[in-house]
Amino acid sequence: MDGTAIYYNKNRFTLLEKVAVRFNALAQADNGLTAYERKKLQVDSHNVALIVVLRDHLLPSQVYIVGGVHLIWQRVEAQLWQSNRLMNVVEQLKAKYQGGGGSVRSPIVAETPKGSQSGTRSSIDFSTQYTVTCILGGDFNIERTNPTFSYLRNGVVPPDTPVFKYWKAELEGESGSPTLLPPPERRITSQFPSPPTGDRSPHACAAARPARRRYPRGT
Repeated sequence: MDGTAIYYNKNRFTLLEKVAVRFNALAQADNGLTAYERKKLQVDSHNVALIVVLRDHLLPSQVYIVGGVHLIWQRVEAQLWQSNRLMNVVEQLKAKYQGGGGSVRSPIVAETPKGSQSGTRSSIDFSTQYTVTCILGGDFNIERTNPTFSYLRNGVVPPDTPVFKYWKAELEGESGSPTLLPPPERRITSQFPSPPTGDRSPHACAAARPARRRYPRGT
């Protein structure tokens, strides 16, 4: 995919599914955005993410959801919007493979209106209980102090963070630091699940913690 790539060892992993997330197309389809906000989101650079689902040959019950993303540059509200769209897809895939297929609405059609985003899918036995691990890397264009980093780790928007207009109304109606989600009619998932007690990662599919010296330029 032009803008991001994920490489894997075919001797170790089987590709179960791949999803291309095209942020420009998603912005075009989001009727909650103002014309100005949509313009800020739609850029000529590689404004994309790629997600693959891999099954481990050595541990057949282990599935990895791996995402590579290139977030927009220096626009916190746009980065948060992109991160939310990306994590919605990741969370859906996690629920799908962890929950035995279920009736999860496909993020491929619902979230990427311009063309099919699915690749070749291998057969998978959903009667098996799969352990799902989520990994997210790429060019985040953020520092550790950026609100987007906090959101990707915790699923929470820090107070006084700039967000798009139609999200702001909902955030202002909450107390404390609410989870960033679109209004109910646009939601794909409910609030991100809470982690088990003692889990170091507060987000169900939090971004992978990058190497200190290289953050934020990929993993």
